[in-house]
Amino acid sequence: MPKWLSRVCLALLLSCFLILVSLLPLGTAIQIGGDEGYELAKATLCLRGFKLYTEIWNDQPPLHTLLNKQLLKLTAGGGIPAAGEAAEIPVQSQHYERILWPRLFTVAFGALLIAALFLTIEKLSAVWTATLACAILIASPGVLGLAASCMLELPALSLAVGALCLLAVRRSHCSHALTALAGVVFGLSLLTKLISLTLFPAVVAAACVVSPPPHASRQLKLLETGKRVFYFAVYAFLSFLAADLILEKGAYLTHFHQSWTSHFAPSVSSEYGSAAEHPFPWTVLLKHWDATLPATLGLGFLVFNRKFRTSNALLPFLWLGASLVIFGFHKPWWSYYYIHIAVPLAWCAATSIVLLQKAVKRDRIVVGCVFAYAAASLFWTGSRLYLQIANARNSPQTFSSPVLTEMARYRPFTELLYTDDPIYSFHADIPLPPNLAVIMLKRLWSGEMTNDKIAAEVATLKPGLILLGNDSRSNPLKNLLESQYNLVYVDDAHRLYAHKSIASKPSF
Repeated sequence: MPKWLSRVCLALLLSCFLILVSLLPLGTAIQIGGDEGYELAKATLCLRGFKLYTEIWNDQPPLHTLLNKQLLKLTAGGGIPAAGEAAEIPVQSQHYERILWPRLFTVAFGALLIAALFLTIEKLSAVWTATLACAILIASPGVLGLAASCMLELPALSLAVGALCLLAVRRSHCSHALTALAGVVFGLSLLTKLISLTLFPAVVAAACVVSPPPHASRQLKLLETGKRVFYFAVYAFLSFLAADLILEKGAYLTHFHQSWTSHFAPSVSSEYGSAAEHPFPWTVLLKHWDATLPATLGLGFLVFNRKFRTSNALLPFLWLGASLVIFGFHKPWWSYYYIHIAVPLAWCAATSIVLLQKAVKRDRIVVGCVFAYAAASLFWTGSRLYLQIANARNSPQTFSSPVLTEMARYRPFTELLYTDDPIYSFHADIPLPPNLAVIMLKRLWSGEMTNDKIAAEVATLKPGLILLGNDSRSNPLKNLLESQYNLVYVDDAHRLYAHKSIASKPSF
């Protein structure tokens, strides 16, 4: 297969991906991903001089937050206004543009993921398998929205797949250098999010496939594979450690208990339910039948047909199996975890389609079934992409809510905002209390944060503004609001309270 064809296929895939992502409202104040508010809150607090882990509670590694901090600093012309200063540009023209840059940062990682997956599959299989797998991945449920969100999941995964791509390169003269580089990239992936450890079985499988010389003895193959995996793990650990020391003086490892407690500590509070109430919904595989069906048929085909059962063909199925075991039984399950299943599933589906086509290409009935599947699959995936884009474009945008305009009037008189929807802190340019910026369910389940602790800290800090959802949930701040705050704005979604000391200051 000529190299130019491979490059053309990759260029077309990246172009299609970028065109589809550009149809999403990247530059508008709409929360595309569920955790965008947390990531933006951490980055903006770091930009204001607050420290991760000691002042800002954070259960994730620091790399993504610190990169976003620098990105926001550059795109804000050297920094954002200090708390209490009036913004030179009205909030509604400044921050809806600034959110574009963190999202474009994630889009770049999405392009990296597609390129790394394509090159990996091309080296281990064929150009057409790589092209089909990446096309299936782009159209997978939730992938497009995740690629347009300022979140950790896709950047961490793209770096991990990049490491896998480097391991897949068969070049004996620079094998150790490539292994070292792959380890460094994987270490940076772990410093983005530790969930990349779930790819380690795929890394070991890839090392088993590509490491040994073709005519080496069995003992030499095992030795070479073991050495490559060992060196990879050592370089990954060293790069993780070095980057943490350089960026945060080892703060993440020093405060690792924040991450461990939120992810693995037993639930001690039931105020907000428990992790057991968030299992993996196996029905998502049925909704993604356009990939699940060929992958299942291909697995059965490989089991009963030894002719096509090669290590390269089995690699994606081993990766998929490990992902299903890890994410299928781990609780809690969040929808954005699905990309960790979607990547190997797309590879399995593409591998299966190519293998089945080779095996039964002359059978007219089978060819007809393949065409029927292709037509139904194209219609299904096209509809799914259209609905993802349409739903995002038609969702209520933050700037359409008058509450943000109301908050802008109070901004010169307040230094802190407390809210249970942290995305509003970014758009209003009013910082959250650092220890209350990231209050997610995992933190509440572990008991590290409770309603009583929230109420006590808010009562101590007395933020100028408090923004809460207008719903029937119990409000731990009720007594404080009644005694020291005035309700200055209310609508169907929000209630905005201003401290009595500033409630009458804005001019109407």
